[in-house]
Amino acid sequence: MVLPSICAENAPLSIVEAAMLGLPVLVHDIGSLSMFGDEIGNKFKYRCDTASYRAALDALIRHLGQPNRRYDVAEYHPQRYAQRLATALRLERSNEQAKATHADSLVATDGGAFPIG
Repeated sequence: MVLPSICAENAPLSIVEAAMLGLPVLVHDIGSLSMFGDEIGNKFKYRCDTASYRAALDALIRHLGQPNRRYDVAEYHPQRYAQRLATALRLERSNEQAKATHADSLVATDGGAFPIG
């Protein structure tokens, strides 16, 4: 996939989405595009010059020739996002509190339990 943005983007999730589909991404080396998602392993950066673009394409071609490519998207799963958000907002609770809250949110109906809300 080519992400040809000429302006900085705050959180270019298309890098993550491409990795989840097993696709590498060619990105313009500016702003957050140059840093966001580096740990995934699917991003190839280029600058606004022919030599840089050619080098990125060559690296991409070599990468595509590797039969066992893997991309690490663990940091971007919804559960991880929620955990980081809770930590940032200082709302993270202990496991015991979470279990107690979950147990309190179940109501027995005809022998079964259903979550409330």
